[in-house]
Amino acid sequence: MTETWEEMEARHRRERMMMLEGERSSSYRRGLEGQSLATGKMKMGEINVIVAVKHGLCPQKLRGHERTRDYTSARFEAFKKSRDLGYTLPQIGRFWNRDHTSVLHGLRRFEEMEARGDT
Repeated sequence: MTETWEEMEARHRRERMMMLEGERSSSYRRGLEGQSLATGKMKMGEINVIVAVKHGLCPQKLRGHERTRDYTSARFEAFKKSRDLGYTLPQIGRFWNRDHTSVLHGLRRFEEMEARGDT
């Protein structure tokens, strides 16, 4: 029996959530959600996990080249969090395997999304 598109999407969603459950609990246990500049600069890898868990996505794919709206909007949010913590565009670009101009584009798109209320 062949599963429908909706059934496949639901199965993938369940599998992603099961996979991320371990990362979610460990990130909360380490207190990454509330870390501020006063306690030290949060690492971009930690930002990656926090944003991925928030959106229910795979952290490895978030750093990859997935171009679906879910991944791009989450990636733009991670760019913004990294920039707010004081990382430079080239530093962010190196971590996310992108050019600094792609990071700049993502930051601008995130601001547009915030203005529209899409975040």
